[in-house]
Amino acid sequence: MVAVLLSDPLSLGVIDTLARPGRNITGTSISGRDVFAKRIELLKEVVPGVRKVLLLWSPLPSDNSAPLSRSSALDEARRAASALDLDIVSLPVRTPEELNDVLAAPPDKLGIDAMLVLRGGILSVYQDHVVEFAKHYHVPAMYSDPSTVAAGGLIGYGADYVLRSRRAATYVDRILQGANPADLPVEQPTIFKLSVNLRAAQALGLTIPSSVLIRADEVIE
Repeated sequence: MVAVLLSDPLSLGVIDTLARPGRNITGTSISGRDVFAKRIELLKEVVPGVRKVLLLWSPLPSDNSAPLSRSSALDEARRAASALDLDIVSLPVRTPEELNDVLAAPPDKLGIDAMLVLRGGILSVYQDHVVEFAKHYHVPAMYSDPSTVAAGGLIGYGADYVLRSRRAATYVDRILQGANPADLPVEQPTIFKLSVNLRAAQALGLTIPSSVLIRADEVIE
């Protein structure tokens, strides 16, 4: 089996190691554990006054144990947040109804002043709803999928999802030629894209620091 766009597969427990998955699964990953910390740091840089960040994510449909809540990836994000005097509130959403409940609550009720939104599951399907929530309530949001910025998001930092999907095709080819998925290393991204939406920043009354703009791969004006 070739999985496309795995997020922290070690913490999710779907492989044994990156070098040797050890099971009938391999593929491409979209993030390493340090990427969570990088997103927190960028969000703080763009929104200096942020204090509490809502981490919005969607577990796998069959996952009732919410593995991200105990993963080292989230631990890394919390460590980075703590170093910057920030609090992380982890909120998994599995169904459209759960997402609607979140989006129906104003930020002050949620007790947050910024968001970190991870791509996947329900949040991929209803991406536009999350962007509209952030715009309506003037909540600065960092997205794991840089392409969300083109849809009106403030800032995005992550792997190129299209490129990672294309890379997965090479795994299919190797397996069709007889390779064992358990022996094919899971490929992690080496290139990450930073996208910034200046129009969204203006609507939020934010000025994107030049230190962020000079690192951005895409700036929407």
